[in-house]
Amino acid sequence: MPRTVVIIDDDADDLEIMKEALTHIDPSLLCLTFVYPDEAVRLLGGELIVLPDYVFIDINIPRISGRDCMLQIRSLPDFKEVPIIMYSTSMPPTMAAALMKEGATFAFQKPFGFEDYVRILEGIFSPKG
Repeated sequence: MPRTVVIIDDDADDLEIMKEALTHIDPSLLCLTFVYPDEAVRLLGGELIVLPDYVFIDINIPRISGRDCMLQIRSLPDFKEVPIIMYSTSMPPTMAAALMKEGATFAFQKPFGFEDYVRILEGIFSPKG
């Protein structure tokens, strides 16, 4: 069964580059995308049939903040161990540390180029030895 990734981001360009980088790493990935975090939380909380292997959330999204979205998803019973990765155009180390203390698995600043996206995502997907 292919790995499933949920991406929550309201920027179509960012969604597209993230999907391209993810499928570059693993062409069999199934990417589910959401523009609105409240819809993602609702689906993940009861209507989604398959538990995703990873959840990526942009910090600056409409309706509720990416941080609050992460906290809501992390509070769902099946999402205690699912990696949740936060990202943003600006990610100071103090913000990344705070997000990880609150439940994010990893946090990164959006890179400028496709190759940098691939490098960061490969690091996230590589098994920890």
